[in-house]
Amino acid sequence: MSPKFLLVWDRMGDYHRSRWKALADAVGNANVIACDLGKSDTLYQWENSEKEHNYFLLSNRPVNQVKPWHVLGAFVALIRKQGITHVCIAGYGRLAYLAMIIVAKMTGKKVLLFAESWYASNRVADNLKGLFIRLFVDAFLVSGNRAKAHFSGRLGISPEKIAEGYSVVDNVHFSNMSPGRGDISPTLLCVARFAAEKNLSLLIEAFQTSALLANGWELKIVGGGPLKAEMENKINTTQIKLLDWVSYEELPSLYHNSNCFILPSLFEPWGLVVNEAMAAGLPIIVSEQCGCAPDLVQTTNGWIFDAKDKVSLDIVFNNLSLLSSEQLTQKGQSSQEIIANYTPEVWAKNVLKVLGVPILQKNASN
Repeated sequence: MSPKFLLVWDRMGDYHRSRWKALADAVGNANVIACDLGKSDTLYQWENSEKEHNYFLLSNRPVNQVKPWHVLGAFVALIRKQGITHVCIAGYGRLAYLAMIIVAKMTGKKVLLFAESWYASNRVADNLKGLFIRLFVDAFLVSGNRAKAHFSGRLGISPEKIAEGYSVVDNVHFSNMSPGRGDISPTLLCVARFAAEKNLSLLIEAFQTSALLANGWELKIVGGGPLKAEMENKINTTQIKLLDWVSYEELPSLYHNSNCFILPSLFEPWGLVVNEAMAAGLPIIVSEQCGCAPDLVQTTNGWIFDAKDKVSLDIVFNNLSLLSSEQLTQKGQSSQEIIANYTPEVWAKNVLKVLGVPILQKNASN
């Protein structure tokens, strides 16, 4: 009997579709089913996936309103009707996911947990989390080094059950465009919601006193969100521009018309926008508090700074201001070389490897 996979996410976005397709290419389209926990959420303006082949919706409610009893019946019916052998679930932070993990395990399915988390809770909470997932989860696909260390060291999971490489994007989508960086003003780009944890006030403050501003750079912050008016009040130069949310189709052009990328977050499990920027060939500046920092940032492609220390960001901005366009290009090329190891195809291989499932066929349709 061929293995058959069910992928469960809160809401199916473009990141997830590229991963889903890569797994389907590896084991056959008919052997991969994907579903959403709910029909909408409060963070992302993703298109609905109902037109997709082998897609199911567990609840018509918004994700944050879904309770276990809203979805368990549909979940059980789905795994039975589709002959699911492996259930892959996006974390354990929702009660509905905990219930589905238990049901899947109790009905003989292999359970894989997707996780970006690397922040410790109090010791009692972490002990309980570790006990639960050791009992009910067979394998883990985590984002990177920090997440693996958290699950193995803090939660007591055997390292053999953990694979890295969960946090990937479709690199081709972001790299497949001719560069447009010949504009007069070099641009520092930040793609992030206008929310407190993104630390955008510090970014604006540091840029307005930096050598970048004096050298004619522009700062473009894209995302929209609840703090837009507050951010506008902090800006005292026309060289800083705030843009609202940009669609997935428009993002590549945004990256390719920039010269460097920054993510200054105070809290970030990973930071997929860093993957996007690197795939587009940009040097990157990432706060130490971003989960991706130790995995994606090297001296050859960017800088790491402390999100709570403006001086450390001032130093990075000064170093950036000293680089020639050729040096920026070289760092961007290094970004592309590093991020080439983080693709949906690698994601699919890691899913199969950690579950002990061989790749059955390539680009299969059945």
